Amino acid sequence: FLYTSFFLLWGSVATDTYLKGNFLEDHHARRLSSSGDISEEAGRLIVQTVVWNPFPNSAFVGIIIASLSQSLQCLIVAPRLLQNMAKDRLMPALRPLEKLSSSGEPVHALLFTYLAAALLVLIGELELVAPLLS
Repeated sequence: FLYTSFFLLWGSVATDTYLKGNFLEDHHARRLSSSGDISEEAGRLIVQTVVWNPFPNSAFVGIIIASLSQSLQCLIVAPRLLQNMAKDRLMPALRPLEKLSSSGEPVHALLFTYLAAALLVLIGELELVAPLLS
């Protein structure tokens, strides 16, 4: 339902040339497709044109809050998922992550998740990490 509603909303507010990725004459407009070099300023124009901003930079605040909540969700879900995979014996290599602490938290899986994330961050370039994750 969500993607269908995006499809209908974009179709109702944008012209066909804009949706096809062509530049419009207006200097505030920016194309939706990401081909070619897009500067930081162009990205700002996209956000400021597409998103309703009740106060300056509200869209960027929303993006930051959404990113933080997603990272916290991953921090909570990933260790529990790994612990349950180890408990169900889906992969023999995960057996050390099966143990829970006295309070019922998957501490070993949490440490493993932290180490995996830290190693990916230490790579330092998103272009090198993206192929590993997809």
